[in-house]
Amino acid sequence: IDDVMDNLVLKLESLKETSPVLREIAISLATSNNRRIHNEGKDVNESKITYKRSRKTPKKGAYSKAYAKVRSEAGRQTSYVDLSMTGQLSKGFQAQPIPGGWGVGFMTSYGGDIYKYLDNDGKGSFGRVWGITAKDKRAIKETMNREINKRLR
Repeated sequence: IDDVMDNLVLKLESLKETSPVLREIAISLATSNNRRIHNEGKDVNESKITYKRSRKTPKKGAYSKAYAKVRSEAGRQTSYVDLSMTGQLSKGFQAQPIPGGWGVGFMTSYGGDIYKYLDNDGKGSFGRVWGITAKDKRAIKETMNREINKRLR
């Protein structure tokens, strides 16, 4: 039994080198956030993105009439809030290596400034938009379980 335990400890210690796993998770989170926000118009709770401060917004998940007109004239969709006008915001939200592993966030001050206004950890104009959803958490668990099982073989 001691040999089995020693072998198990060695295999589990190999999990300390998590960079490829962290990279996979970070890329998955960046992709998930961009798809959910800019393609589906959903916040971190999977609800329609809605402006929190205005009574002028006609319904949940819709642009105000004035901004919908600006978007329409620019050739953008207006059926749901997708926080996408120029594409800069989605392009700037990426997975990148950071000291000690991988991180996800805005790579430019443009994205960071817009984030502060729109989200700001749930205190912005649109509430909590960027972040880890319940679906993301399940995907992270699946990734970690797969990696652990692979290393325990």
